[in-house]
Amino acid sequence: MHGAEKEIAGLKNELDVLIEKKNAFSQDLLVAVDSNQKFSLTSQISDLEKQIAEKRARIAEMEQALPDILPVFPKLNVRELHFEHCLRPAQTKWIISKLPDSMNITAEVGQGRHRLVEDMNDCGLRDAAIRVVQVKLAVNNYANFLQEVARQASVDYSPGQADVFDLLRRSAQQHGKPVLFILENLDKLFSSPSPSDLDPAFTMDFLDKLNALKNCDFATLVVSTYESVNHRQFLGQSSPLWLETIELNSLSADDLEKETARRLPDLSQELRAFIAGQLEFEPNQTHELLSQLLHRLDGRTRLTRDFIGQEIASLRKNLLKNGRK
Repeated sequence: MHGAEKEIAGLKNELDVLIEKKNAFSQDLLVAVDSNQKFSLTSQISDLEKQIAEKRARIAEMEQALPDILPVFPKLNVRELHFEHCLRPAQTKWIISKLPDSMNITAEVGQGRHRLVEDMNDCGLRDAAIRVVQVKLAVNNYANFLQEVARQASVDYSPGQADVFDLLRRSAQQHGKPVLFILENLDKLFSSPSPSDLDPAFTMDFLDKLNALKNCDFATLVVSTYESVNHRQFLGQSSPLWLETIELNSLSADDLEKETARRLPDLSQELRAFIAGQLEFEPNQTHELLSQLLHRLDGRTRLTRDFIGQEIASLRKNLLKNGRK
């Protein structure tokens, strides 16, 4: 059973429950004597009939969209992909080999979570469509979030007519490719400083929809956060979202030296090794520090170990002072 079929089956179960409840209230109404009780039962029956009609319309709409079989996310052959551009080539390869399992990638500030997403995007993945959305840019506007999902998914979106699950299912169906859906900085949803910073349309149902993506065949969910999403508090309640947590490895001397060679190919091997040695055991924002350093060194000539060491010390001081994220 594919994702849409599973959702339809769930809706039909919900419909059966509503019908049973309505029938029970109807039986109670037949024997009710008290006028207040009759009024209450009549109101509840009317409300249930409205819910039943809406549920049936939703089922009919979804069943009409079923003629095309939804694509299934395959197990990827990593030998067909390339990883030489990756900051963490071995771990990136391992992460992609785990797909279609959904997962939560975690790392502290400045350790290259966004770079991992960029590297995954550039591995030559052809068997799935990659959609990447920055949650931190949309926590105060749910409609904008869905519009961005729809834009990347190349599907139409009308406010109030679809949720994230619907949009990605439609994308898979219309384009004939399963979806790798990557949500960056989902922490912002759990850590908004005040309710006014979070669009009230982001409800527990949104997290339920993410769980539904995790459990469907046409999509895989990858979430990028500072901390694991498991057991996080959302709106005063425990979040239902649970994902396997994968923490990014510390950058090795080899990772740092190869990244330096990619960015500054004319730099001597001696200075590349020096930079790697200086940053290998740097616990704070290693990737951010390296990235800023290489940006400063780009285009300079006659570089020395002393000069590079001074630049590293200056950048380290600034990053710690500014708490760059």
